[in-house]
Amino acid sequence: MHFFENSKIFVSFGTLKITWYAVLILTGAFIGYMIAQKTVKKWGYAKEMLEDYIIPTFIIAILGARVYYVIFEWGYYSTHLNEIIAIWNGGLAIHGGLIAGLLYSIYFFKKRNVSCLRMADAIMPSVMVGQVFGRWGNFMNQEAFGRIVPESFFDHFPSFIKNQMYINGAYHEPTFLYESIFLTFISNIHIASSAETTLVITTIYWPYIKLLHIIVINHILFFHFWKAESFPQIFCVMISNKRNVRNFSIQDI
Repeated sequence: MHFFENSKIFVSFGTLKITWYAVLILTGAFIGYMIAQKTVKKWGYAKEMLEDYIIPTFIIAILGARVYYVIFEWGYYSTHLNEIIAIWNGGLAIHGGLIAGLLYSIYFFKKRNVSCLRMADAIMPSVMVGQVFGRWGNFMNQEAFGRIVPESFFDHFPSFIKNQMYINGAYHEPTFLYESIFLTFISNIHIASSAETTLVITTIYWPYIKLLHIIVINHILFFHFWKAESFPQIFCVMISNKRNVRNFSIQDI
């Protein structure tokens, strides 16, 4: 057994290697599950509901994230078909994971006669927490970085971030860090809210989330204001507003 063989490997057992990417994704999923379980229990739902929900949702989200990534990188994978299943090398797109997870969530909660919209506020912090860990997984894999910057840009950053952001012969802006800090802040606000809500937080925070996303993330990285991550929030805005959201309740979609 050998720990930290390189920046991407957490531990290796001979030819079996467990990556930081996998460790961080699983850690994020576990912490997210614990947060959601606490919230759902506080709201009076049986804990067994999330126990039945989490594993298939996680698997479906991972598959959706991988399929989405492969589709948009088909130019590469069309000639490397054997690498399509190699998710341990990275290559999970949060957009695909959210789409797949959202569709399964609608099916799951509708089948149990539980408001999918109500559950959005319970689960949203977990999605954000999972994405925070996912961004650090991107960091370990040297993915999701920004524009090329001079070395002096990192004068006030920890050396491990500076070293990991040296990619293909140049230093790159650590945009993963900006988004992870931003999502941590938003998810903590959400978790701190003790009231049972139906899309209150998801709806009210959507404009602020996307505004900061444009300014901090999109300007220097992806320019993806209307990316799939926005779908749940956009849907919430379409069906509710600040004046009536506290009285809003839909049992089925």
